[in-house]
Amino acid sequence: MNKLHLCLIAAMALTACTEDDETLKGSGVIEGTIMPTEKPNDVITEGIFEKLNLDYPGLEKVKAYHEAGQDYYACYELLQYYRNRSNVINPSIDLINTSYSAAEKAMADQALLHQFYVRGFSADLGADNKQGTSDDTFYKFEKKDENGQTVIDWDLQVEGVTSAEFKYQRHRWQWMEPQAKTYRVTKNEDYIKNWIETYQSWMNTYPCPNAKFDDNETDKNSNYQWKGLQTAERLLSQLNVMQYYLQSTNFTPEWLSTFLISIADHVEMIRKNYYQTPGDNIRLSQIQAVFTAGVLMPEFKNATEWTNEASTMLDTEIGSQFLEDGVHADLDPSYHIGSVSNCLSLYYLLSLNDKTDLLPASFVSKLKNATNFLKDIIYPNYTIDNYNDTRSDRLGKSIQIKNFKKYSEIYPDDEEMKYMAYERAKGTVPSYTTKAYSAAGYYMLRSGWTENSTMMVLKNNYNPEAKWHCQPDNQTFSLYRNGRIFFPDAGCHGYEGDPLRKDFAAAVNHNTLTALSKDPDATHRKGKFLTMYTEKMNGVNVDVLSTQFEMKEGLTHRRTVFFVNKAFFVIADEAFGDGNKDKVNLNFHMITTDECPTVADADADKKTAGLHTTFTDGNNMVLRSFYAEGSTTGALEGKIDNKETEVWNNTADAISKASGKRLGMKFNVRKPINGASRLITIIKPIDGAYDANMELDAKFTDNTEETRNTFHADGVTLQVTVDGKTYNLQAKIK
Repeated sequence: MNKLHLCLIAAMALTACTEDDETLKGSGVIEGTIMPTEKPNDVITEGIFEKLNLDYPGLEKVKAYHEAGQDYYACYELLQYYRNRSNVINPSIDLINTSYSAAEKAMADQALLHQFYVRGFSADLGADNKQGTSDDTFYKFEKKDENGQTVIDWDLQVEGVTSAEFKYQRHRWQWMEPQAKTYRVTKNEDYIKNWIETYQSWMNTYPCPNAKFDDNETDKNSNYQWKGLQTAERLLSQLNVMQYYLQSTNFTPEWLSTFLISIADHVEMIRKNYYQTPGDNIRLSQIQAVFTAGVLMPEFKNATEWTNEASTMLDTEIGSQFLEDGVHADLDPSYHIGSVSNCLSLYYLLSLNDKTDLLPASFVSKLKNATNFLKDIIYPNYTIDNYNDTRSDRLGKSIQIKNFKKYSEIYPDDEEMKYMAYERAKGTVPSYTTKAYSAAGYYMLRSGWTENSTMMVLKNNYNPEAKWHCQPDNQTFSLYRNGRIFFPDAGCHGYEGDPLRKDFAAAVNHNTLTALSKDPDATHRKGKFLTMYTEKMNGVNVDVLSTQFEMKEGLTHRRTVFFVNKAFFVIADEAFGDGNKDKVNLNFHMITTDECPTVADADADKKTAGLHTTFTDGNNMVLRSFYAEGSTTGALEGKIDNKETEVWNNTADAISKASGKRLGMKFNVRKPINGASRLITIIKPIDGAYDANMELDAKFTDNTEETRNTFHADGVTLQVTVDGKTYNLQAKIK
């Protein structure tokens, strides 16, 4: 035992002579306790001290022991330092009031059996038939090794599970933080033992390659364990997990050295393999992970380099992540919410650690439009539809309100955001009822902001790059009224490798016009905004929205929506382009249930087709489409289909689970070779039961018999009759 060690022991012995001299730290560790029995240096993972800045305040004992050649004691003091550290604040955890949900407890307990929670995948959903609840049973990741011993099977393959996400998501360790929270409350040491065992198994299976991958963004099948979100999400979660377990006797100096080297390896692997595509949500997560590690682990030699690099990248990336109207570049609301959350996490982290000088000057102002978009696209009952790859079941009311409260904290003077954050109990109701996010292609028409309001979201994304998370469903819409989504989006079934992904994304499974029931190709998804305004017509206010996009070479779809007196909608769909004579299909999908089935209304003689709901609570909707031109109804070629979704593909059951059961209508007409196919649809909310004698009629009034099927670039004029009252409507397009 060397002189330094003797001096330290003597000093601690002196301070421990009386009970009054002992100092109890906030973590429960008593300063002046006797050192543990020394262990040889080789129990400490090699290289740990080269990664640390031993001159960092608080590491004096660590440095002294290391320089004296006593690395075990150096790591012991490093562990005490982390247990007692108070100069770094992690806003993502709460060590004082830690709690866990029943679902998180299930994740923690099943992990002990190597049944790991992988987001989106369960062996059995249980009685509630929902993923991520306490009823879930997760897949068991076990196999026998060459010696017949049971080990973790990180390459588990499950029959029938073809989505590549199953192999990616398992390497993001989504069960570990719930398990750590459960440990913090229960103090069950089995949880930390399982965490360490699982962590070591993974590291032994996939040692850090310490390499830059030339195929980082193009090849997702090689080294994917160390690419993209896998590395970033692991790093972010483990920075939290560490804090929950630190006080455990099973968190040893030996394990600390291994764990910290792994943290540094994760950071450096991200830095070597940043995604290079500006605006990519994965790139933002990588920047966030490196930034977070630099702030939460300032003891590392490279910590300042990490934060400075991330700060510089964020300065340019924040402008790429969000379009000029504030919508995320991926055009998907769920990824938008995630990216806003990532940015706000950085804001809170840097604010609490007095490092806001590292934020870009425009950071807070650029996020303002991004949070406003969420205020506008959320329905009045705090639900959201499954636009693009959004999974609305993961974005329930409690999550939305929690998010709005965070936004309100960042923007305390925004009374409209406060209105959303506190469920209309505080703040000011927004003064507008129409909104256009024209750079991205999202448009909102609403009657009000209370739960019984009516609200339509039209989606005509400008997507020339055919972004992965954006579906080819230009001009589709979702419609909400009084707590019910009447035209739910098909949603998203899975990602790469999922055989149903294309079916869910298909344009015919959305509320839009198609040509030959096909999707627009990847170069024809450039949604264009034409006009939005409110004007008095027939003595009532009418909101007018018009957008268009080229479906294919020589064929363009213009959709004009009239919201008449905040009471009902009229939609004019026009497919135009000389030389094209394709059959076009007007597709609608209305909610239905076994108890209250939606009814199809088709009348081929009158060239009309429609749907109406039959809910017994009286909150109903009727849709009626008309192929009407001038004074004479045009020839109808083809047929009217009013059947469930499986008319077009085999995804009906899957879509029902994602978005609710729907009844689909396809209205087929042949486009004139030198003219336009023009259809009118009336969508009217009903209070009470549907009346078969309800008067609904529509026709275009901007053509004569001689000029029928003529398209007018400067607008559209039509006449509708609803409940015996006639309305002359006009949209003016410059």
